[in-house]
Amino acid sequence: MLILSITLSLLIAVLILLFGRMIIPKNILRFYFIPLSFSLYLIITFINQNCIVVYDIIELLKFNLLIISLSFIINNITYIMMTLVIFITFTVSIYSLSYMEGDPHILRFLSYLSLFSFFMVALITANTLIQLFLGWEGVGICSYLLISFWYQRIEAIKSAMKAIVVNRFGDIAFIMIIIILWSSYNSINIMSIDSICCNSICYVTIIMMIISATSKSSQFGLHSWLPDAMEGPTPVSALIHAATMVTAGVFFLIKFSFILEMAHEWLIIIMVLGSFTSIFSATIGLAQSDFKKIIAYSTSSQLGYMIAILGLSYYSLSLFHLFNHGFFKALLFLSAGSLIHTLSDEQDGRKSGIVAKSSPITYTCTIVGSLALMGIPFLTGFYSKDVILELTYANIMLTNIYLLTLFAACITAAYSIKLIFWAFFNNATSAALIEKLKHGSSSYLITVLIILCLASLFTGYFYSNYFVLEISPIVNSNYKNLPLIATIISALVTLLCLKNLNGSNLFNNFLNEAWFINEFYNYAFNDKIFDIGKVLFVKMDKQMVELIGPKLGSITIINLIKKINMLQLGSISNYFIMFLTLMILLIIKC
Repeated sequence: MLILSITLSLLIAVLILLFGRMIIPKNILRFYFIPLSFSLYLIITFINQNCIVVYDIIELLKFNLLIISLSFIINNITYIMMTLVIFITFTVSIYSLSYMEGDPHILRFLSYLSLFSFFMVALITANTLIQLFLGWEGVGICSYLLISFWYQRIEAIKSAMKAIVVNRFGDIAFIMIIIILWSSYNSINIMSIDSICCNSICYVTIIMMIISATSKSSQFGLHSWLPDAMEGPTPVSALIHAATMVTAGVFFLIKFSFILEMAHEWLIIIMVLGSFTSIFSATIGLAQSDFKKIIAYSTSSQLGYMIAILGLSYYSLSLFHLFNHGFFKALLFLSAGSLIHTLSDEQDGRKSGIVAKSSPITYTCTIVGSLALMGIPFLTGFYSKDVILELTYANIMLTNIYLLTLFAACITAAYSIKLIFWAFFNNATSAALIEKLKHGSSSYLITVLIILCLASLFTGYFYSNYFVLEISPIVNSNYKNLPLIATIISALVTLLCLKNLNGSNLFNNFLNEAWFINEFYNYAFNDKIFDIGKVLFVKMDKQMVELIGPKLGSITIINLIKKINMLQLGSISNYFIMFLTLMILLIIKC
């Protein structure tokens, strides 16, 4: 039955493409409600059994010791991730029926969403490296299709291409992992590798794993694609950031935690990478004025927390923060989408505001999502984020890591307050506000926001014992409340200094340009690569390769044909000599 729940998203995508035009678009909700509710029911039914189930469906290829089979694994991690992915896909799809209403290609959009969900579920349940790689590539392809959904916009195409190119680094690293693990253990079955791996591992494998997770989860160095992905429709942003694309890297490291535990010195690098990404992305988010980019950089920052705590080997806590983050991040993005829809597609916070009274539900949901992101007690984000900060503080060897994550939490509070103020209390005079509030909120949109708001309020509390029951960091009571105090102080300071957050001084420009990382890549790599490519094209492709390949072949054939033509001159004497020569050769041979 669980196999059916894995393939239901693919079935929905096919049904919408084949039969979607035969029904009223709003009735497409039935395609989602029945099968996805069934999937959630199955997951909730099996989640308390606390067992590992492996389904070996069919053997696809067998060559010597290489056996490629279709195999699924269902365990506690799978249950949690499937619950998150299917629930967020369900809510985003319902939301899209309202948000994308009037778009002539809404059926294609909905089918892409379901296909995205299918590949993510396939990645989560994979028990072989090949299946995992197919799911890994599938979510990348679907992200390209969804980011470039409005393909008439040049920026959307550029952003989709950038996402694909940057993630190629992770894909190449993933292929290297498959090759190394296969050559080391003669198996691509993940459970088999877990059971037979020894206490040592090739360091190249760890490096490739870090690169793969860095590209997929938008960590420092390979982070630049994620903010640009905001060019796609807002429901796409919610799905990518909350439950699919960016969570794949964190899930990948959790799934292969048995390999990470063999190289403790590399865990320090993972911890530093995550903590630096959290502060790096938070500072950039503070200087942004676009609603969606502020939330996008907050995603990268929160992913930094998840990666950092993996370096301390608290894999369940990282998964808990990923689970909690999915709900309030989806709420923030969909609330921002509702706000943008209300403001006639205006995304610049400096041109919006004073809509709290006209959009009370959006206002309330944005407040709840922002407070959960800040880690305010007793909202969903608090139950995982606070424990992460306590654990980094409890380890006296990690003072610098704790300071980085604490400072990132303070900046998170700052840009969250800025987002709320700009969205609802800013006295802007944009054309959208002066004219009128064109769009009201439909029942679908409001329902989804309320559901996600409730999840952002209570999910962390209900699941806290399940994830952190055995985690009890020893922290001095004087410092236990330090993150909360620092967050409140940061929020209050932000309220007093809102007008100066987006000035034109050098520091703000530095942050607003994302530390000039893109410019550095263009100067250091892109321009050089284009120059090298031009030389290779002119010298090798147009000269050497053509000379060795097509030109050499054509010249050889032409010369041969000319020599053969010399025999066909129409002279009887030539024909007699040829006949006589052939007869002599035939007699000699006989």
